[in-house]
Amino acid sequence: AVAGEAVACSVTASDAHRNDVRAIEAFAALDLVASKEGNTQTAARSAALDPLSGAAVYTFASLNAAGGWTISARLAGAATGHEAAVDVAPGAVAPSASSFSCVAGVVGRQRATCAVTVKDAHANAVSDTALEGLKAFLFFQESGGARVAQLGELDWSASRTTAGQYEVGFAT
Repeated sequence: AVAGEAVACSVTASDAHRNDVRAIEAFAALDLVASKEGNTQTAARSAALDPLSGAAVYTFASLNAAGGWTISARLAGAATGHEAAVDVAPGAVAPSASSFSCVAGVVGRQRATCAVTVKDAHANAVSDTALEGLKAFLFFQESGGARVAQLGELDWSASRTTAGQYEVGFAT
């Protein structure tokens, strides 16, 4: 699953003798709840069963936080002991959620260090693999705003300090 995208789960029901129950009413009191670190969401249930499998489809509109989620079945609000895990990956790079900052006041041949934090639209740190093919270029600018020189392309894998954060050093 990817952060911000819908997640669908199919659920079948059976009676005490393990016979399939193919009636939407059998799911009336059943909820699926996704949880991760205090964040919980309840899935919406389909209005009808899948005609081939007899399953009800439960859809989580959006699991935004990246990482492992636990999906639990609850019958009339009580846990059933049935759980599944889903791993949510960060979404695409969102420039509006990412940041780039450099030390101000670098003059002459001093070394400048810049910090780049790359996140998706839901504030999840973006992995190195998601950055493959993404180009980022660094430019030197005078205080008046004129672009003086392109300093080169950022090597994402060589500059990572922690998940989603990159440090770039260059000489002016």
